[in-house]
Amino acid sequence: MRKFILFITLICTQGSTLFSQQVFSLEKAVEYAVRHSPTLEMNELDKVDAEAQIKERLAIGMPKLNGKLGYTYNIDIPSQPVPDFITPALYGVLFQEGLVEPFDLGEPETFPLGFGLKHTVEAGLNLQTLLFDGSFLYSMKAAREYRNYVDKQGQQTKYEIKSNVVKAYLPVLVAEKNKEILDKNILNLENSLRETKIIYENGFAEKLDVDRLELSLENLKTERKKIDQIVLVTLNALKYQMGYPVNKEIDVQDDFDSLVVGLIAEKVDLEKEENLSKRPEIAIIEEGNVLSEINVKAIKAGYYPSLSGFAAHQQTLYRDKLFDAQESDWIPATFVGLNLNVPIFDGFDKKAKLQRALVTQRKNQIQLEEFKRGVQLQVVNAKINFSNTQQTALNAKKTYELSQRIYDTTKIKYREGVGSSVEVMQAEREMYTAQSNYINALYSLLVAKTDLEIALGN
Repeated sequence: MRKFILFITLICTQGSTLFSQQVFSLEKAVEYAVRHSPTLEMNELDKVDAEAQIKERLAIGMPKLNGKLGYTYNIDIPSQPVPDFITPALYGVLFQEGLVEPFDLGEPETFPLGFGLKHTVEAGLNLQTLLFDGSFLYSMKAAREYRNYVDKQGQQTKYEIKSNVVKAYLPVLVAEKNKEILDKNILNLENSLRETKIIYENGFAEKLDVDRLELSLENLKTERKKIDQIVLVTLNALKYQMGYPVNKEIDVQDDFDSLVVGLIAEKVDLEKEENLSKRPEIAIIEEGNVLSEINVKAIKAGYYPSLSGFAAHQQTLYRDKLFDAQESDWIPATFVGLNLNVPIFDGFDKKAKLQRALVTQRKNQIQLEEFKRGVQLQVVNAKINFSNTQQTALNAKKTYELSQRIYDTTKIKYREGVGSSVEVMQAEREMYTAQSNYINALYSLLVAKTDLEIALGN
């Protein structure tokens, strides 16, 4: 019973491992990479930051209302030393009434005179708003354009992720195709070995023929083991580009033959001028030019006056006894006003900034022109390369088909006793070489097609 439970547990474990392995088509692999890309996640955070920057810039021009409540307790009421003005005034009154004789009062003495009461309470509202500022308007426009710039960066990142996944997916398909061909060659060679052993046992072949076939079979099996390692390496590279956990199993779904079908016969117009607007890099550079133009206009707007307004209302209470105040004891103060800021001389600060902004603008324009020229060259070269690899693949296919026919013919001649095993071995090696060259040519054709689509922005 214990052995049975152990057996069931082992089967379930192997089954869960088997079913946990995910199989991806090329399209699904690209979708997974886009969803799990940390670079795209960073771009999404940049979008959130760009939205916050728009709100931050908008807040500069929005009205701002502040409330104020203040309380002061004067432990020692502030006082100011003042000359004795009471005694001269009193003497003057008495003298006019004839109540005192004239006499010299001498230098007046000073005494401290306190200003204020023990308790002071202030409550008020202060409103400020920007009425006109050209720089503010352009800064708002720049913030919105920056949001578009970040969005286009995200599109370029997706474009690069898709390109990288496609280029990592193709080597896996090639390795799987080579594994399939090697399995087929091993099966054919095992059949040939069995036939040759029978012929040898009947005395119509030499032991050397059997040994040669056994050596070839061992060589193929060694190559087959190497292919298994290559498949693992290419799958790990694909996992990395997809953002897939390296410690989890993965397999590919697409078929190598289905991807290359029709590529050899596909027509490419080398003279056609392609539309380069699909390239996301161009959109980013153009957006950078827009930001440069807005920056120039914003700096120029700094030469114009700006206007802001303000309003305030305040209530103040002065009391010796704080809690016996009446509503009529509050002293109101209300005022409104305008501030006009007129730039006159800033030490040539804006002039220097404007000069730098114009330089940046021109550099961006040159960068866009040069990039378009580079893309045009990339497209032309990609077309030529694709056309050349088409011809190479077509020649490799013809060579492979010819080597297959030669190999089949030499095997028939050997069975009928009119050919030698050396001819068969030589034809076999030539066929394996032609097979390898053909698969490599098809892979190069796939890569060339991918490079062409990347150059066109597809």
